[in-house]
Amino acid sequence: MDDQAGDATAARLFVLLVGGALLIGGIAGFLYEADFGTGDGLVSDDIIGVFPTNGWDNLFHLIAGLACLAAASRAPREMALAIGALFTVAALWGLLATDRGVGSLAETIPVSTEDNLLHLAVGLTAIAAGLLGRSGRPAAPA
Repeated sequence: MDDQAGDATAARLFVLLVGGALLIGGIAGFLYEADFGTGDGLVSDDIIGVFPTNGWDNLFHLIAGLACLAAASRAPREMALAIGALFTVAALWGLLATDRGVGSLAETIPVSTEDNLLHLAVGLTAIAAGLLGRSGRPAAPA
């Protein structure tokens, strides 16, 4: 294991844990709602009564989870930073797209205020994990 891979412990742990959670969440989401409608045909159901989901949302979580797990051994820091950027942008976009707590991204993925806050927490945690080295201090430039 090279120094860069050794320093990526926080990022590796993040992508493994969150990747697994995203994968499980994506699979479980299909049990709630599997419809791939868009626009006026957008259909969603709430996971545990809080987080809206549909086929597009589930697919997004499955792909993100698989990407995290695939990158855990080769590029965990880069994946943590990429997931961090993606989820932070999705959260901010979602906050702008919600009206009275509900909305959708590009008339495809349903979001709620709770969903957006969870995405923001995941995004910011991912960025922190990507920036931290094994010692818990910011990693030195590569």
